[in-house]
Amino acid sequence: MKITNEYLDISNEFININKKIFSSRLGNLIGINKWEKKGDTLLKMWKLVVDEPINPFYLERGEIAERIVKQQFENLGIKHTYYGLSASGKKIFDLFETSNPVFGGVYDFVLTDNKVAVEVKSKNIKDFQTIQQKGADPTHLAEVELVSYLGSLEKFCIWYVFFTDEQEQKIKDGKFTDEDIKAFNFLQQSIRFSGKVNEQRIQSAMLKAYDYREQVLKDRKIPLSDISEKMLQKIMLKENDIFGRKEIK
Repeated sequence: MKITNEYLDISNEFININKKIFSSRLGNLIGINKWEKKGDTLLKMWKLVVDEPINPFYLERGEIAERIVKQQFENLGIKHTYYGLSASGKKIFDLFETSNPVFGGVYDFVLTDNKVAVEVKSKNIKDFQTIQQKGADPTHLAEVELVSYLGSLEKFCIWYVFFTDEQEQKIKDGKFTDEDIKAFNFLQQSIRFSGKVNEQRIQSAMLKAYDYREQVLKDRKIPLSDISEKMLQKIMLKENDIFGRKEIK
């Protein structure tokens, strides 16, 4: 990779053009994620840079949040299907592996009676007031609307589950038990946002993400304005020799 005329040239890189656009990346590729630029997403999606591994704590907290929501469904007698794990206990990443060659993803639950897709997100309690006032993260809305659309579901909801510092420490220590899940103060530590799939809106977002990916594939270059400074530094380290003395030209 090299930088030329305000672009990152990737013409000499091997790119797996069959890499799907997963629901978690949709918001990034249409430019609504303030935390990740769309060029960064493509570079990581195509494995042109080494992606930083997700902190195992966040994965564990997310799984516990799903178990807490599942517990609530069972307590209230709400019929549901859980899609987080396969029958063999393996993590499911794509429910549309064979039905859609371009887009993919998975919802956490579907409420069986009224066909509602449910996406669960875990947060620290300090984010409660902000999310309560500002609403769901636009990238989360795009994520759940995409999988709802792919699954031919008309409705969706996002359930934010908030953990206190003490509860997070128990998770880190591996001491958050089934009893903690049963005792979780769900009414005070969760927020739900509901919505309906707008086909015109989600199709427009899908087309925008697809067109961006295809344009980059055609040109074999990414505008520097679409790449973060941190990512550019990572690319420079990748291209340099072990002493960091070789410049990108």
